Amino acid sequence: MSQNDQRRIFVAQAENGKLTDTDILQVLSAAEIDLATVKIVTGADDLATMTERDAAVLILADSNEVSNLLNETAFAAAQEGVCNIVGLWAPGQAQTGIHPAAAKYSTAQIPWDPQKLKDELGSDCEHAFLTPDGEKADPNEVEPNECE
Repeated sequence: MSQNDQRRIFVAQAENGKLTDTDILQVLSAAEIDLATVKIVTGADDLATMTERDAAVLILADSNEVSNLLNETAFAAAQEGVCNIVGLWAPGQAQTGIHPAAAKYSTAQIPWDPQKLKDELGSDCEHAFLTPDGEKADPNEVEPNECE
């Protein structure tokens, strides 16, 4: 079994997030992610089994309110040495900068686009910081985390 076959995808959204698990699973499925590898994070306990071979997806919304769940997920992933910590804009967002949840530990911030998600979690990691419309986030003052 290859490392990618063993990788799990931990997905978190803010405590007041509006997306259903079905919404999230649909975009992951469209990105050709095996849904059996997906763990929807609902609390810090869900992060205890994360390893460096896993990936984290943070669902981002326009609200800049602090989300403990997003912060805990990003921190746990960074602490484990996860190479893919991707901020994924929820549909219908309009923010133009780097989301606070993606600023410190994320390797990318991308629109709600299955192909971009597939690219970021696959071997074509672009490490892009983009707005919900797919434009370069402004200001792009965040250097993406790189795995060695």
